[in-house]
Amino acid sequence: MLLFLLITKSLVLHKQIVRELARHLIFSNHVSTSLYYWLARIFIHGRRGMHRRASSGDIEAAFLLGLDFGSKVVYDVGSSIGNFTRFFSASVGRKGYVVAFEPNPKPYQQLKERIGRDIGFNVLAVNMVVGNAPCNSLLIVRNIDSGTGSVDPDIQAQIIQEGDYYELYPQMCSLDSYIASEQGGRRLDFIKIDAEGAEFDILKGAIKVLQMYHPELFIEIHGATLELKQKNIKNIVRFLQEQAYSIYHVESEQEISLANCQLAREGHIYCK
Repeated sequence: MLLFLLITKSLVLHKQIVRELARHLIFSNHVSTSLYYWLARIFIHGRRGMHRRASSGDIEAAFLLGLDFGSKVVYDVGSSIGNFTRFFSASVGRKGYVVAFEPNPKPYQQLKERIGRDIGFNVLAVNMVVGNAPCNSLLIVRNIDSGTGSVDPDIQAQIIQEGDYYELYPQMCSLDSYIASEQGGRRLDFIKIDAEGAEFDILKGAIKVLQMYHPELFIEIHGATLELKQKNIKNIVRFLQEQAYSIYHVESEQEISLANCQLAREGHIYCK
């Protein structure tokens, strides 16, 4: 029932925004029809992939479609080639923007090439890994999947044991250090984190950001083993409760506390 309601809500919002774009197409004398056509196309196609995923039963996609991103500033930590970045770009509209962090040069280059093609110009791609503090880092990546690179030592050991991997040495920043820089700006509304085991370190490196802006958080939980996933979610829940966040596990549809945090050791949490 929740999945159905989320999809219905997102479809209504989708139609409203497309209708508004059409109204501008008809009445605006300041911007060319071709530009508005391009903007409308970016929006429609930018959200279409997420609608397809939701309609096939993807709970993560349905949940994100049910959120309001209008005019927000979104940080996409672990963007890979930009599939979620594309959705965020379309959803925040022309008054919002997206900062997409991807440390691996190959998917980062693919992401950059998509900006202005099928991803809006309201995206800034950043070729850095996000962690606890600015430093040089080691990223271990599976050859078969560039999206599974990790700076977490336990997941790195797992990948190395598999044998088919390569090493990268990207510069690491924290969200606190990035947003304090001239490039980072002075506003943040939503953070999506998919970082292959580095979730807790990223949050610790964003303590000032969390306290100042209290952005919404959407976090995928990782860990090399079930035991390490349990440790990871316990650390995250304790930390976020100290920052006055409420925590919701998307897959189980449960409010999460330290008492039941094992429910969220896998899947996604939404925090606000």
